[in-house]
Amino acid sequence: MNKLKLWVSIIGLRSILWVGFSGIVSVGLAFIEIGVAGFLQLFLKSLGILSEDASSFSFVKNFTFTRTEIGFLLILLAFSRAVSNLLVVKGTVTSGQLFNARLRTFSLHQMLLDKVARYISVAQVNLRISELFVKGSEFLSIVNKAACSIIQAGGVFLFLLWLEWHLALFGLCGALVLGLVTLWIYKRVAILSKNIPKQQEKLLKGVERVSRNWLLVRILRTGEKEFNSLAESSLIYAANSIRGMIYSSTAGVFPPFFGVLLIVAIFSLDIKAINISPIDLLAFLYMFLRFLQFLGQAFTFTGSAVMIYPHFSKSMGFMEEAFDQEKVEAAKILERINFLGNISPIDRGEDHSVDARNKADVGDRAVDIDLKNIDFIYPDTDKLILNDLSIACPSGSQLGIVGRSGSGKSTLLAIILGVMKPSRGSVKLGGILPDEYLNSSLLNNVGYVGAEPFLIQGTIKDNLSYGLRGEKADQDYWDALTQAKLFDVIDAKPGRLEFEINENGDGLSAGQKQRLSLARALLVNPKLLVLDEASANVDVATESDIADSINLLKGKTTVIIVSHRKGFLKHSDIIYDFDKDQLIDARS
Repeated sequence: MNKLKLWVSIIGLRSILWVGFSGIVSVGLAFIEIGVAGFLQLFLKSLGILSEDASSFSFVKNFTFTRTEIGFLLILLAFSRAVSNLLVVKGTVTSGQLFNARLRTFSLHQMLLDKVARYISVAQVNLRISELFVKGSEFLSIVNKAACSIIQAGGVFLFLLWLEWHLALFGLCGALVLGLVTLWIYKRVAILSKNIPKQQEKLLKGVERVSRNWLLVRILRTGEKEFNSLAESSLIYAANSIRGMIYSSTAGVFPPFFGVLLIVAIFSLDIKAINISPIDLLAFLYMFLRFLQFLGQAFTFTGSAVMIYPHFSKSMGFMEEAFDQEKVEAAKILERINFLGNISPIDRGEDHSVDARNKADVGDRAVDIDLKNIDFIYPDTDKLILNDLSIACPSGSQLGIVGRSGSGKSTLLAIILGVMKPSRGSVKLGGILPDEYLNSSLLNNVGYVGAEPFLIQGTIKDNLSYGLRGEKADQDYWDALTQAKLFDVIDAKPGRLEFEINENGDGLSAGQKQRLSLARALLVNPKLLVLDEASANVDVATESDIADSINLLKGKTTVIIVSHRKGFLKHSDIIYDFDKDQLIDARS
């Protein structure tokens, strides 16, 4: 029961209500089919094809209509059927799309706003957004469609039982045989479908790995090997998808063929012994064909659902692990989508932004960093990354963290910034918890530069002002560029601050992109500046110049420098060397 409640919370009440709405309309569609059969009897009588004394369904035989009225009523029923079918489509599509948007919202919240930060690779994000969530939500839509077809088939079959139960049960026996054949087909589909998400995940991870290291692949001449591996995954994905679709489609085309066989079998029976009138037999055959049509649709949809069930299962698995009430609140943004699919304007009521939180008054000063008796062990391992580490970094000083790749530099930085929690010990920034400091009203006074430059499509000024709250004069931009040793480069560009670049930073070298990211961090006059392998893409001379510029911030900005290059730490006051497991006070 708890899991059911969790699934309802993940799928969302609106999606479930749309599923229910489609089911209710499907019941109406079954009644419309019965009405069409009844008025077809009257229409055939009015044309003289059937005699006037031929018996009709009890719900129409007591009514007298002209041929025009009967034609009008048939048109009305046809229109009602069209509108009802449209509403069923509306319900199935809306339920799936709302579920898809909900999954994406949950995933984005997990990646960007979760209190417990989790790193999610690009390949994993792409797999979720472009594959698992799309087909997982499609599974809900298809199950909804299958349920609607089953409801309509069930309603029509109940009418067939009422009309002539002998023939109805005879038809049901044929349908059961068909069901057994279809069950075998679904088992084959399930076996094939299990491998499809695995191959897609393998393909996306491989593409990400190769795209990040394409130059190395070219130099080492391993392109053919990588191509063959990725092409094989793509081939297996396509082959399994094609075979699975053939199987599931086969399940859908069997009912009409079986229907013809059953109708032939019915004609071979002694109709007089069954005691059914010709007009009722005609109605029975019409309704029986509709029953088989609905049954065929149900089989087709069920086959497609079996095909993509692994995607739905994986999607729900991801969400179960990360589900919390905050994600439910975040998903309320979807309430802006109305019945027709239009988006209502944002309610500009209470401001919930970071600027409005003002959770802690950190003051307009450089922050001091205090770590006491920090231990850290990764979950499910016994490897101690940090052991009883204590660091006191005064306000306005430089803390250097150095060590070989994989030694734990990024882990220590994540703990200092509150992204990860220590297994033991305490961390304070400015005397308060890192989360409180970073969520304070002075969040804009924290600067960060990583190993990979983060750029957006737009002008140099757009890139410098990314994340900026408030206005800055043009001179402030030039001062930041000067500190980052990038003034001359941008000054020589056409349009200068208005020079356009794309997300790849075309027109700038790797080192210039990195210095542009540094200039963005310096523009806000940060009280805490984090440089995480920020000199990775610059030469030694430029690295030394930037280190000298950063040194000018002493007393005004607390700087954390993470690097495997000790030259960048030449002005650091305190250095923690992971390779030596040693805390060095460079001030003494």
